[in-house]
Amino acid sequence: MNEWAFTLCMACVLAGGLELLMPRKEYEKSIKVVVALYILVTVLQPVQEAFSGWKELWPTQQADAVDFSGYRDQLEQQALEEQLEQTLAAQGISGQIQVETGPPLTVTAINCTEPERVKTALRQ
Repeated sequence: MNEWAFTLCMACVLAGGLELLMPRKEYEKSIKVVVALYILVTVLQPVQEAFSGWKELWPTQQADAVDFSGYRDQLEQQALEEQLEQTLAAQGISGQIQVETGPPLTVTAINCTEPERVKTALRQ
């Protein structure tokens, strides 16, 4: 408490000295507002310190981050398979496409009647 009273007195002395050094007419209102806010913050410092312990009363735990990259990769793989199957269907070729992602992207045609046309269509 003594420390807070000393800090408040020093703030008032500093504010008074600052008001004496500043020009009166042009900046008088601005200076008074700043000085009043400074003194108010100094007065409320113990209140802020009292409330700083509230965070410890209700500890919050951050939820672990969920990694959706595998799910995203699977969706991209399915979308690519569907797109390639639609491309083959547009050219009149029936069959299923299986895509394996990895360092080399592997596309496999399953149950296709015309493998050579499939290769040509997929390379395009």
